Amino acid sequence: MVENCIEDIEKIMISESDLSTKRNAFLLLFNLDQERALAYLQTILQSEDPVAEMGDIFQLIVLEMLRKLCKVDP
Repeated sequence: MVENCIEDIEKIMISESDLSTKRNAFLLLFNLDQERALAYLQTILQSEDPVAEMGDIFQLIVLEMLRKLCKVDP
């Protein structure tokens, strides 16, 4: 059941244009499956203009998640 939710969250992050929705979906995905969240983030960073695609609200949550990861696994 959780696996289906994770796939649905990934679809939302890919298709959604609203940055706050993407941010919330990324936060949820990060809490459910960190590896998939980081894989999604890596995909965005390899795009032509990752900063424009992410927006400032999304970038802030990414920084927060990376900070949490560094505390857990320096």
